[in-house]
Amino acid sequence: SVTFSKIGTVVDGNITILYQNLIREKWIDKNTNPDDFLAIFSGTNSTKTIKWLKAKGVLYNLFKKMIEEKLITYPDGQSLMKIISSHFTDKDGKYLTNLNSSYINGKKNKIDIDNMITLLKLTADDISDYYAKSSAN
Repeated sequence: SVTFSKIGTVVDGNITILYQNLIREKWIDKNTNPDDFLAIFSGTNSTKTIKWLKAKGVLYNLFKKMIEEKLITYPDGQSLMKIISSHFTDKDGKYLTNLNSSYINGKKNKIDIDNMITLLKLTADDISDYYAKSSAN
């Protein structure tokens, strides 16, 4: 299946930090392989899937915001919903569908999404600092 491509200053380090935070906050399954997660942002075809644990609306709006903020892109002729639904399943392994009817419930989810987006905007120096602080704790 088609995947997303990183654009601008987004590098694998940003995606890895996003991955770690999604696991810590229980948005994705803790057994998710980091390489599988990175594959979804590789810009190449991948059959990797990720178990999503939060509401569908949070997933859809997280990716929608990544696109709006010009952090990731996808090929012409593809749809955001189709790419998400081919790479994300629910906790039971069922592909997520009807994402366009999903909405975010509550202000906290919007703030949480904004916090995740911030991780994709970290510079290389920020990423180094992030890991230095993490290992110090």
